[in-house]
Amino acid sequence: RPPPPGATILAVFDPGIDKDHPFAWHLAFIDPVDKAYEVFHTDRVYDSADFLDGPAHEVADRYHEVLGIFGIPRSRPRRLIDPSARNRQVASGGRSVQWLLQRLGINTRPGQNDRILTYNEIKHRLRTKDEETGRYLLRIQASCDGDLGDEFTKYRYKQKRSRTDNAPTAKPEPIKIEDDLIDTVRYGVMDVRLTDSSEREKHEEDRTMNGVVKRHIKSLMSKKGNSKVGGVW
Repeated sequence: RPPPPGATILAVFDPGIDKDHPFAWHLAFIDPVDKAYEVFHTDRVYDSADFLDGPAHEVADRYHEVLGIFGIPRSRPRRLIDPSARNRQVASGGRSVQWLLQRLGINTRPGQNDRILTYNEIKHRLRTKDEETGRYLLRIQASCDGDLGDEFTKYRYKQKRSRTDNAPTAKPEPIKIEDDLIDTVRYGVMDVRLTDSSEREKHEEDRTMNGVVKRHIKSLMSKKGNSKVGGVW
């Protein structure tokens, strides 16, 4: 479904850390009724070149085309970019991909990339339903299931090391494989949590980074060794 009238829309971009990773991006909106984060368009652009000029131009063309299809003004989406990849160079004068996107009509700002907080925010939304609508707070439309949905079903955490291993016990952490679109969702959901006024009205205690940290610390303390969430994570 298209974004409802008045809904906050986000466009989130991840240029990839190297040529082996696609230039991934998605569009999402915040449902005005239950404040859920709903992804309604996803895309990946692959290229074997060392520089991102070609993929950046293709992403910009596709992005503006999709906005036109949905009737979304170019100035309406809140635009974020992976902070760790935004400075990846393009051939055009040795500038960054963020600079090139700006030249192509897409002004972005870096998203929040704290891995623990952003992954926990996704997990919180995957397993939490709105009390009034009964719908989950993170939703992926069927048209995006083949891209983003596949990444979620394949996503795994590294297993804890046993005490009998020679190496020190390691904390469980995500395996960074085929998670390009998931990364864009991480930046989006955390940005909403920290900056969206309508979201703060419903979760006043989470209006600052300290509030987010406290909530996730409580969540971690209440769980015992179960990293799978909602049959997806």
